[in-house]
Parts: sequence; structure tokens; C-alpha cells
Amino acid sequence: MSSPGTPRIDRIKHWLNDNTWAPWALLFAVVFLFAMSIELDKDASPLLHAIFDCTKRLGVLAVIMVPSFRALTLGGLPPLSDYVVGFAVLTGVCAVLAQLGDSVITWATADALSATAVAVSLILVRVTLGLASSPWRTSALERSFESIGLPAAGYYVKANPRAKLSANDIRSTSAHEAGHTLPHAALAALPAHFVVVVELDHETGSLGYVTGVGDGDHLEVRRTFVEWQMLMLLGGRVAQRVLLGSETLGGTSDYSKWLTLANVYLSNGIKGLFYDEPKGADQVLLNKVALDNLQREQEALLAEFFENNLDVLSDLTDALVEHRRLDAEALAPFMARVSIPAGFPSLKGEGRVLND
Repeated sequence: MSSPGTPRIDRIKHWLNDNTWAPWALLFAVVFLFAMSIELDKDASPLLHAIFDCTKRLGVLAVIMVPSFRALTLGGLPPLSDYVVGFAVLTGVCAVLAQLGDSVITWATADALSATAVAVSLILVRVTLGLASSPWRTSALERSFESIGLPAAGYYVKANPRAKLSANDIRSTSAHEAGHTLPHAALAALPAHFVVVVELDHETGSLGYVTGVGDGDHLEVRRTFVEWQMLMLLGGRVAQRVLLGSETLGGTSDYSKWLTLANVYLSNGIKGLFYDEPKGADQVLLNKVALDNLQREQEALLAEFFENNLDVLSDLTDALVEHRRLDAEALAPFMARVSIPAGFPSLKGEGRVLND
């Protein structure tokens, strides 16, 4: 039985989901006021006073101007989180200066060689960290997403930073995420970390997502698991089509991931001839036909799956519209009602534990 305060709590949660700027604005105000309140002791050295004042003034300008300039070049408005993080860093720097500034100045004056060595080392460490986060690492990071529960499938748009989800947006996104979620009934069980979320993230443009599921701690890739993954990725758009009669264009990330998997899948010759590195118009055309055929085949299987489970799809969509976030425990009753049609890849009873 729900408590009398539950509807009020749900309204607050929904308001916060629709107004993600509010907590960031509060944090911004707190961090800004705290940063501005830090002062030096009266007996601090003149050099430290000069460094502190310059750091504070230039730091405030940098925190305000850099996100604004970046947003201006990319289009749109800077997210409040950029300012919160910036002022938090500035607060930390000012606090360290206030506590240790004179000690560091005294040491650097007395031992210039050691101070220079430390400064050069810090620069080298910063360069190393920059290289460690460079684009060549992206593919490896993406491969690790599913094993640690980051979003595997989602719904993205280019959102105005001040936009809110309309009732139509919420229902459309809920149907899309329900479409990604229901194919998980073909797994042995949902991992404990699994969650499906419907909320607008102004920074990424995401309207919703489901967390990733990995194929256990094994190096080999199972054909059945890849077939299931491809269906799960296409599930969002097909569910919208079956339940709502039309689909929207927020699933580009899903389709991009589907194409990657489909190319690997077909390159193994599972559906006949397919060129891993096509050369010439004839080979490119053959690959296109193979991809189109696979997509049509999988979308037809998904349409059958959702039509057979239309009541579950509708109920799960309604639950997401109401609650916006459902975890593995809340999803279990929906999963138990799903029937798996013939030909749909099922991982039940294969004995392998999926990532949890």
C-alpha cells in the first residue's frame, strides 16, 4: 500500500525530471557564494595576496566565459553543470592558496630547482592525462559500456537547453524504451543493475535509455547474443510503430550501433556472401542488399513479437509514463508476461551468466 505522501513525492520527482536545471541552479548558487567567501589571512604575504586576487578575478572570468564561448561556437546555451563544476574547481584552488600559499612560496624561494622540477612534472602529468583521454581510446571505452551498466540503447534529440518534455514526448519515449526493454524477456534474468529511464538530459539530448547487458566474462561472441542485441536495438522504433502507429527520429544512435553489429554478423557469412571490405560498386550494392534484407527480417520478427505481447507493451509504456524510471525488480512482473515467438533468439537455459 502506498503512503499518503507518495503522490506528492512522485509529483516532485516528475517536476525535477522536467526541470533538470533546478538542482544545478541551487548548486551553482551555493558553490558561487562559497567561492566568493574565501579570503586570505591579514598577515599573508603581499605576493600571495597578489596571486590570490589575480586567480580569483581571472578564475571567475574563465568560469563564466569559457562555457559561454564553447556553447556559442556549437550552438545553444551552456548547461549550468559547466558553471557548477568550474566554480567548484575555482573554490578548491582558492582554498588551497589560502591554506598553503605562503608555505609554497617560501619553499619555492628557498629551493628554486626543486620547485621547477615539480612544476615541469605537473605539466607532463597533465599532458599524459590528455593523451589518455584522446579519441583513439573511444572504441575501447565503448566496448566496456555494456559490462558496467552504462546506457546501451536510448532515444536522443537535439534539445533546446530550456526545453521540457511534453505529454506526447513522454508517451513516445516511453513506448520507445519499452520496445528496448521487452526483448530482455528472452534473457535468463535481468541483471540487478538494469534500469529503464525516461527523462530529458539537456547535455546529451537523451530522452531516455536502458542500461547495457553484457554477455558474461567470455572473450568469444555468441551468435545468439548478437542476434538478440540487434533486435533489442531495433526494438524502440518498431514498438513505436506497433503501439502508436508511427515512429519518430530519435533512434539514430540505436541504428548506428545496429549497423556496426550487423556488419560483423554478416561478415561471418551467416546470411551468405558479404564483403568485409567491399571494393567497387557491385560489392557495395551486394552488401547494401544484405543489410536491407537483415533489417527487414528482424523488424518483421519484432513486429510479430510486439503484436503477440501488445498488452504488455501497452502496460509497460503506461508504467513508464507514470513513473519515468523502473528497475529490475519493478520490471519483473512485465517480463514474466512476455511470450517469445518462434525464431526469436532466446538466451534462457544456455547456462551462461550475463554481466550483473
